[in-house]
Amino acid sequence: MKKRAIIFLLGLLCLTTVFAQQSITLIPEPVSIQQLPGSFELPANIKVVLPKADIGHTFDLLRSKITTAKGYTVTAANSKEAHILLTLNKTKNQ
Repeated sequence: MKKRAIIFLLGLLCLTTVFAQQSITLIPEPVSIQQLPGSFELPANIKVVLPKADIGHTFDLLRSKITTAKGYTVTAANSKEAHILLTLNKTKNQ
């Protein structure tokens, strides 16, 4: 009985891993997305440009996710030479 349960759980784990790699999931969901071949690698020291609006909570979440996943350093920058540029829409439905 234990063998069956272990085999079932391993099979389930394999299936979820396969299906998790098939699509891109973003929240909030963008209006459209186009997945092309290729890749983008972030450097170990990532600079992020923030808009003038107060989105510190968004930056903190981004920094936490990248640092936890990769161990990279993420800092706010005032330069257009940054690796990531965060922007806000001017209107809600833009």
